[in-house]
Amino acid sequence: MDEESLFTSRRNFLHAGTGILASTTLSSVTLAYGQGKAASRVTVKRDSYGVPHVYATGGKERSAVYFGHGFAVAEDRLFQLEMYRRFYYGTVAEALGAGEEGKWVAFDREARRNRSTTTALNLQIEEQLNREHQAVLEAFAAGINRYIDRVKSTDKEFHKGFHEYDFRPKRWAREDVAGIFVASMSFFSDYQLETLNAAVLDGLNRAYTSAKAIELFSDLNWGDDPGAPTSTEPSATGYTPPTHLLGM
Repeated sequence: MDEESLFTSRRNFLHAGTGILASTTLSSVTLAYGQGKAASRVTVKRDSYGVPHVYATGGKERSAVYFGHGFAVAEDRLFQLEMYRRFYYGTVAEALGAGEEGKWVAFDREARRNRSTTTALNLQIEEQLNREHQAVLEAFAAGINRYIDRVKSTDKEFHKGFHEYDFRPKRWAREDVAGIFVASMSFFSDYQLETLNAAVLDGLNRAYTSAKAIELFSDLNWGDDPGAPTSTEPSATGYTPPTHLLGM
């Protein structure tokens, strides 16, 4: 697969992951995390924009907040989380099929080659992260798993993408959380676009003066769009976070 085709597949992958999201409703949910004296009471409250605010009381571990964070992200974007996990491990074709001309198979092959390492990710976590940071990854995974269990035990349904492609999410581990961080950072860091951008600029330089070429290139790859909306109108009255307590 050539680089331009691979870039197209990455873009299509992003659309597959983000185009099928949950419809977030105003809600407040309280969950327990941990056991005994270390147990925390974690509350996720959504404001009028649907933005989750996570609070943890009791217990002494900061990781409890990340448990609530994992739950909230899964509630909004479990299918996207699943696709980024598959992006990292190179198992997209297993869910979406081979794709036209085997594009997802080629995508998975490239993903596996890119993550090839002599040290397993879980071993890297064990050796390179302190216990507090390991607990954060574990708590985030536990939050995702709590949401999965919640859906399975109620009349709720998994996100539309799981039904469209006829598969269900598996449970998460800390290495999965670390993996999707690596996958998302590599995706949005534009490392795969550098040579493509260089080819575009070279083509523009061949067709136009250097000044006109850079003008057109800058228009294609703008770094700031003053007209882009940064928020939406609230749909209803919801939870109002106590920002006044922070002087905000």
